[in-house]
Amino acid sequence: MPVWAKLLIVLAIAVILTGWGWILDLSLSTAHAWLVDLIGHTGMRLLIGAMVFAGAWALWKETEDR
Repeated sequence: MPVWAKLLIVLAIAVILTGWGWILDLSLSTAHAWLVDLIGHTGMRLLIGAMVFAGAWALWKETEDR
């Protein structure tokens, strides 16, 4: 396969990943805005804290089982 074909493939993959990243970024921004409107900034902080606590608890339980 010629070098220019390999470069073209890499360029195509980069363009696809960039487009997918933009779409993902927009959808995450939309979800964040929707949650902030729904539960407010304090609710978001409580939700993030609960998720961190749940992750730490799951990790703690995982290490206890060993």
